[in-house]
Amino acid sequence: MRKLTDLEKAQLFREQLAALEHARWSHWIRYMVKHPEELDLWLEQASTKYCDLSEKEKDGDREWADKILSVLNLYLSN
Repeated sequence: MRKLTDLEKAQLFREQLAALEHARWSHWIRYMVKHPEELDLWLEQASTKYCDLSEKEKDGDREWADKILSVLNLYLSN
């Protein structure tokens, strides 16, 4: 198997991040559709800076950050 060029690695990395972003977005949309009664909470959270979120709210963002880091680590290890 041939080694990927830097351009090919960058393109693969971009696609992996795009797929992860789509997964994040589609997860959010499915949740929103199932729980429309929480709209006021989401609007409040959307207006809140990350540093002002509760630790529980930050944990949700940290989960997605960890997923991004796993893709980044995969990219950097090649």
